[in-house]
Amino acid sequence: MKLEKLKALLELGKWQDADRKTTEIILEAVNRTKEGWLRVEDIDRLTGDDLGAIDRLWRKYSNN
Repeated sequence: MKLEKLKALLELGKWQDADRKTTEIILEAVNRTKEGWLRVEDIDRLTGDDLGAIDRLWRKYSNN
């Protein structure tokens, strides 16, 4: 998963841009970029590793 861009946005405090990038990363992870939204069954396809990495970045740069 490509988290470098998300990390850079979070480091700069660009919260709205980081939020959009987070959405993009999640949609890419479950192959739903074209649709632009998740179905319930897509959530089950997200891995704990993917979500954990995103969560750790957000917690670190937003001071929890």
